[in-house]
Amino acid sequence: MAIRYIRQKDINYSLWDRCINYSLNGVIYAQSWFLDIVAKKWDALVEDDYKTVMPLTFHRKFLHRELFNPPFAKQLGIFSEKPLNHSKIEKFMNHIPIIYRKLNICFNRHNSQSLKLPDAEHKYAYELDLITPYEKKSKLYSKKLRTQLEQAHQKRFSVVRNISLYEFESFVVNCNDADNESHLFKMLRQILSRLTHTGKAEITGVYNYVNELDTVACFVKSNNNVVLFYGKSKNNEDSVLTVYLLIDDFLRTYSGRNVTLSLEHFDKYCNEEIYSEFGAIKCSYICFSQNKLPYFLKWMK
Repeated sequence: MAIRYIRQKDINYSLWDRCINYSLNGVIYAQSWFLDIVAKKWDALVEDDYKTVMPLTFHRKFLHRELFNPPFAKQLGIFSEKPLNHSKIEKFMNHIPIIYRKLNICFNRHNSQSLKLPDAEHKYAYELDLITPYEKKSKLYSKKLRTQLEQAHQKRFSVVRNISLYEFESFVVNCNDADNESHLFKMLRQILSRLTHTGKAEITGVYNYVNELDTVACFVKSNNNVVLFYGKSKNNEDSVLTVYLLIDDFLRTYSGRNVTLSLEHFDKYCNEEIYSEFGAIKCSYICFSQNKLPYFLKWMK
């Protein structure tokens, strides 16, 4: 079947979301409602009556359009109900219309395994298979990990699942950093409001011994995966302990299920290699940039 370029106003949202829901590599942030929030303007490449799709999230710059990866959507690219090979991905790349003169695209890791882009930038996320029961998984914890969890308990930190969206928002606001920029915070509120309303998100908090919130995290159900979609801590000397405790509590609760936990966004002060201490595997995905502007315009940001 031919690959078609479709403008946003002509996209069939029902068929689009069906494709994402049944895709082998579907993720929550490729859903139409999510793209409407974080990108606002997006077109699409579609093949075989929405069996394979690629969102083209863009903004306008002077007289041209630029493809970009929007906030809170780290891995987009091509989504399909069938396995994708290099030839198929290359065809989609070649069908990106010329009106998109600059490209900054991050492909999901399932695309990245088949991509051959020598100049691309490799970024990383972590994935942890939860099918192993917690009792067996926790026996493999390192001495360092056990020590961190023991210290967290000694300092009387406690994990509370399903805290309110109001508590979450208040905490993020009080952290007073880049995520509080009005447009980003508005996006985050819209996303989490939708996810909690539909039962797709679980917001977890870690409290200190005087019942003050120290760390928050939002886990999102996405196809057969759960994504650590967003995390934030006060970034004090005990913040690392609360992250260890939070992840351990999630594993204690949900291990033994045929689900993969994707560990992505925590705040910049959290060392993501903490994830590997729980047995998570480091997975690469590709971000690709291309500038098709005339030479005398390439200097423009």
